[in-house]
Amino acid sequence: MKSKFLLYILIALAIVAVAAFIVYQLVYRGNNSSSTGETGQTGSLPNAVTQQFPSSSQTSTVTAFNANGANASSSQFGIVSNDPTLDYFVNAANTVALIKPDGTVESISNNKTSILSSSIISNIINASFSYDGKKALVTYRVGTTTQTSVFDLATQAWSHLPNGMQSPVWSPTNYQVAYLVSKNTGSETLATIDAGTVNAKPATVTTLAMEDMSLQWPNKNIIIISDRPSAYTTGSIWLFNISSQTLSSITYEALGAESSWNASGSALTFSAGGNNAGGQISYRYATGTQQALSFATLPLKCTFGPDPTASGTANPFAFIYCAVPEDQNTFSIARLPDEYDQKIYFTADDFYSIDTNTGSLKKLFSSSAVNQNLDAAHMKVFNNILFFINRYDQKVYALAL
Repeated sequence: MKSKFLLYILIALAIVAVAAFIVYQLVYRGNNSSSTGETGQTGSLPNAVTQQFPSSSQTSTVTAFNANGANASSSQFGIVSNDPTLDYFVNAANTVALIKPDGTVESISNNKTSILSSSIISNIINASFSYDGKKALVTYRVGTTTQTSVFDLATQAWSHLPNGMQSPVWSPTNYQVAYLVSKNTGSETLATIDAGTVNAKPATVTTLAMEDMSLQWPNKNIIIISDRPSAYTTGSIWLFNISSQTLSSITYEALGAESSWNASGSALTFSAGGNNAGGQISYRYATGTQQALSFATLPLKCTFGPDPTASGTANPFAFIYCAVPEDQNTFSIARLPDEYDQKIYFTADDFYSIDTNTGSLKKLFSSSAVNQNLDAAHMKVFNNILFFINRYDQKVYALAL
């Protein structure tokens, strides 16, 4: 009996020892893996500790409208914020203001972060900065309706706009906000309100026989009204002239139709391809003429900006800057823009600039140059630097032009 009892003890001790060894290995390896900055995502990003603004770039040149590709190139690249971001603005001193997914507002200057608003906002639908970055607009869901609030960065105070505003957008020149109100009768009211004036009253612009539309306000006289884009449903894009109160068709009953406009009246337009797969992006001149680009991407992965080599009062929309999926074959079979918007489909991008006067294309940068995936959206140009939000981590990055 004693020998059996001793045997049982030895077996128990062996089991305890093995268990302890397994726990040790798990803890040790877990600590080691966390120190490498791995996130569990393919192409995960390295840990970024300090803000880095780029300063220079090198490029290679081909022709945008009929090119088959471009040679690899390199450029300065940096991170702007270590916090996930919904929208951002960069002033002339490279001070960054940003709205975080929880509704808090921050300002970053010389690697120092200041909390401008610590108010938490749930269920945010969209967020955007005014033309000068001095005010922020946040729309969020409260119960069965929507609430829109404006934050003044100088006074650090919030104010509320009328309930039920749909697709509110800033004016490109002042603090007016355009928005839609559903009439529940197959029509919507297009209205504006001055978000810079206390107790301002809404002003009705027109009533439209449309439903579930979205807005863009590229210049003071033009508002773009669009159906929600889908590869499975035809949609249209309309141009409303505020001065003449006229509505004209830009794209009519096209699959996946979406666009991105600038103040000169030119735009990038996209429509889905056959069999609900892929699609084509084109440049639309202010005259209405369209020119297909030689690569495929989405308008929300592009922006307009000046010639980085120009000085003085250069045309602020002379160049198009686009993040272009390296894997064009996968892009061509994706259901767009649905799978991209739903974050089913992600990309690894190359970055290009296009001179709209000559069609010259310059490859600025590639995700592979920094050994990480960059899926760029919400692109903007400030101070000859291209900024974007990387969808893999929602942080703001920058690329010198």
